[in-house]
Amino acid sequence: MKLKLEEYKKGDINIPLIYFIVFFTAAIGGYIFVKLGLMPPMQCQFKHFTGYPCPTCGTTRLVLSLYNFDLISAFKFNPFMFISGVLFGLWSLTGFLPVFFKKKLSIDITKKEKKIILIIVFILFIANWIYLILNGI
Repeated sequence: MKLKLEEYKKGDINIPLIYFIVFFTAAIGGYIFVKLGLMPPMQCQFKHFTGYPCPTCGTTRLVLSLYNFDLISAFKFNPFMFISGVLFGLWSLTGFLPVFFKKKLSIDITKKEKKIILIIVFILFIANWIYLILNGI
């Protein structure tokens, strides 16, 4: 796997920056929504019917913990989603590279590396789900 900076060409679509703007706007809107007390009570339907948490259970509480700057609790509610969010946030920040430096981040990855990464992500996903079940999240 190789990371490299390439020239940003006129007409290229800056996908990371678009995601950053959309999710930053949604995060601000969500924060206002929560602070005004407009958040309805939510229950996971998967957990309601099966008695077990779904793989994303705890994500709402994770976000609410982030709004209170409680990173430790946020991580404990769903480690996989927390780490995924951090990685997604870092990726979306690369959208500012073309704005300031006229460069974009590019990743060269082989098919073998891609397969290994997918296997690792799947194992972490399942391990996280087991964590959620064992901890009654």
